[in-house]
Amino acid sequence: MNARDPRKGTYALWVKDIREADEENANKSANDLARDNHLGITILERQLLEMDYFEEHGEHMDLNNVTLCSGSRGRDGGVVDADWRGVGFFVRWYYPSDRDSYLRSRSVNL
Repeated sequence: MNARDPRKGTYALWVKDIREADEENANKSANDLARDNHLGITILERQLLEMDYFEEHGEHMDLNNVTLCSGSRGRDGGVVDADWRGVGFFVRWYYPSDRDSYLRSRSVNL
């Protein structure tokens, strides 16, 4: 499930043009972010952002940290993350209560 879905209509969003996910969201779980009414990136938005960032800067995102895609949830409440590791784009699942200094959501402005 995603907070936004382009199949339901077009939309635009803005995120910071930075390599690593937002430092101010470090060590916050998806549950923490939801309590704060945080608007986070979805996995599709993160994938598109990766392509755009690479086209513009010639380098990949999240080499040292991981983007917690708090705008995307599994049926069981699990949250997806994404980063670039060595040779590819990786996606994993986290519990909504997981938090760590390297796990960071990207804030979205609509």
